This record gives sequence, C-alpha cells and structure tokens, in this order.
Amino acid sequence: MSSQSQYDEIGLSYESLKAQPAALVERANLRAVITPLLLSSPRRGGRPSTHPDDRDDDDEKEEVSVLDLACGTGYYSRLVLSWGASRVVGVDISSAMIEAARSQSEDSSRLTFLVGDCSRPLSLKNAWSEKEERFDIVLGAWLLNYASSPSDLVSMFGNVSSHLKPGGHFVGVTPHPATDLDSFAELFDPSKTKNRDRAKYGATVEYTAKLPGGHGYRAKVTAHVKPREISFESFHLKREVYENAARDGGLEGELKWVDVQLPRTNDESKTGYGVDLDFWEGYLDAPHFGILVVEK
Repeated sequence: MSSQSQYDEIGLSYESLKAQPAALVERANLRAVITPLLLSSPRRGGRPSTHPDDRDDDDEKEEVSVLDLACGTGYYSRLVLSWGASRVVGVDISSAMIEAARSQSEDSSRLTFLVGDCSRPLSLKNAWSEKEERFDIVLGAWLLNYASSPSDLVSMFGNVSSHLKPGGHFVGVTPHPATDLDSFAELFDPSKTKNRDRAKYGATVEYTAKLPGGHGYRAKVTAHVKPREISFESFHLKREVYENAARDGGLEGELKWVDVQLPRTNDESKTGYGVDLDFWEGYLDAPHFGILVVEK
C-alpha cells in the first residue's frame, strides 16, 4: 500500500467514526462549549456587544487562535475554524495522521499541522518572532486519555499552560468524569452486564487493568468503522486526578465539567443524528465522553 493510500485509509476510518451518532453528539456538545469562548477570547476583550452601533471594527479583525493538541486527522481543527476561529494550529505525534490532516485540509493560510509530542514541551515559535506562541484557546479533544499516570497528566497540562494566554481557556474532551470510576468500569464488563449492547454507539471499551496507585484504568478502545476497525490503548483516570493535574500544571482559573446534552425530541434526533430518540435510552448511564473547561 502506498503512503498516500495509507493516509487516505486512516482518514476514511476516522471520518467514518466521526459520522457515528454518538460522535455527532460529542461534536454538538463541544461546539456549544467552544463557540462562546471564540467570541470572548482575551484578544477580543470580552464578549462583544450584539448591537451594531456598539461594535468596533477592530473587534472583527482580531485573531482568535486555537491550538489543537492530539489533532489526529484534523477533524476538529477544521471544524473549529468553521465555528469562528481565525487560525488553528494542529499538533499530533503521528506523522501519518498529520499527512492525512494536510491532505484533507485546503486553507493552509489559516490551518497548520505539525508533528509533535503533545505530552512533552512543544516549541511553537511563530513566523514573525522568536518567542513561543501563545493561543487564546487550547483544545485537547482526546488528548488527556493518553496520560497513564498523574505525573503524565501534569506534564500535559504544563504544556497546555505554557501555550495558553492569561485568561485563555483549555477545552478537553475526556473519558467520562465518573464520580465512582470503579462502578463505571463495571458497566463495560461483559460478565457483569450481559444484556448491555456495548457496541451500540460505535465503539467498545475494555477496561483491561487497574493502574498503580489506584488512579484509574488501562483500557482498550475499538471503533467499529470502515474501511478498517481502529483499536488503541487508552487510560481512564479518576475525575479528581484530572482536576488536581490541571492545577499542578499551571491552570489556576475556573474549572468546570460540562454535562452532556442529548437531543430532546424525535425530530431533533432524526434530523441531527439520523436515529430515533429512543436510540439514546441508557446512553447517559455510561456516556463515552466528558468536557472539561479550565481557565488560565
């Protein structure tokens, strides 16, 4: 298989995953959280007035920059740009993912993809200065799940903090922030939940081992997509571990978890997600994600 064919196949598999109804709910929830932040970034000086006479023309010209860590094939990088960001820089450790991202993205003037380890200090010097660039928003959509320990998580948050402007926000899509992670993990144990359809929402999760120190679990995630299934190792840490690591990594502002919102009517569910409303019955018992927002 040629390199380009490999990149295309990776891209197709991930795009297939993102078309799943549960992934569309994730996208809708992320958009609802990040769009207001795009309008109230530090560069804009707060949320703009809705009255035309109160708006300054310079507000429209200010850049709102976003750093997308663990960007994969650039799915959310492209969406964030369409949601109102002026410029997005996506970083991923996989060169194959970055090549796939570049091949699927057209606006190279406002969208840049770089290879880099998002769990370690990154050098992101901009084109006009030798100073490290800082961003209005740092997005980590499925970044923190690669941290296998509290110290790894602190390193990730330290990287986030070093590239975030004062007053800026980190927005993370994470494993579900269960208040009782042990009980949550049991929901994915086939021997204890024989009647539960674990593949209903497009992926299965196997909690394979407890981590040292009782901080969380090692997990195997398999996305049932085409042209080929995607499996990867992941880590699900306890809610308080994420919260403490954010503080230890340098993010000292408001910290909040955002509740997952589902469609409310059958029409909304069918139009937006292609499924009847009863498809979501039981989803909130074991949602596949949570959204963490922390201000610097």
